[in-house]
Amino acid sequence: MNKFYLFLVFMVGILVSSCEDDYYEQTSIDKIPEWVKNRVSAEELESLFFLSEKYDINFFELSNNEHYTTLKEFLNGQITKADTDENFMYVRVKTRGESGSGTGGGSEGGSEGEETNSLGNCNKEFYSGKIGVFKLIKATVYFGYSYANNELKEITSMDIDVVANIASPVPYWVGRGPSYEISDDKKMINYLITGDIRYKVEGSGGIGLELTLKTFDGLSGSVSPNI
Repeated sequence: MNKFYLFLVFMVGILVSSCEDDYYEQTSIDKIPEWVKNRVSAEELESLFFLSEKYDINFFELSNNEHYTTLKEFLNGQITKADTDENFMYVRVKTRGESGSGTGGGSEGGSEGEETNSLGNCNKEFYSGKIGVFKLIKATVYFGYSYANNELKEITSMDIDVVANIASPVPYWVGRGPSYEISDDKKMINYLITGDIRYKVEGSGGIGLELTLKTFDGLSGSVSPNI
């Protein structure tokens, strides 16, 4: 009786394991849209299955003049490295506030007797590491602000940019609602970062792939500006 019971338990375990494997394979296949499957070779489809297990992928159709690193080059690590040992860097600071500018120093004029605010900018690197074929990726948050009498008055801009050890194209940042505030003592900028580092790859048949390399879900931090 005991042997028969153990045999039943063993068989049930095999069936459950088999079902789990079938479900895993099905969900992997379901990550690839039908229109993509119809355009690629069997070999490239296997590569897409492999990538879909490592990254979230958004598939899109390429325009006539739109080109990126090919899927084969990406999988083989054949990305174009920077010409020097220094990281290739493209920095862009956008002003998102209604007053002031986060891209340089200066002051906001006021009438006599009114407080005059000065302008400044600061930044903080919040990620540095290896992601996939990229030996080094760095992400930095930038702030523009106004201040007076050694106190922060307003955060005038915020932006995030990505640095990588390749020449072009570089990974890029896609944000999902940044959050920031001036600390109670008006000396610090506190922030909460939510978004992705992404990279675009070109497949065959006019297919584009937007890979989510790394996700930040509410990463908190602070930076002390020069005031």
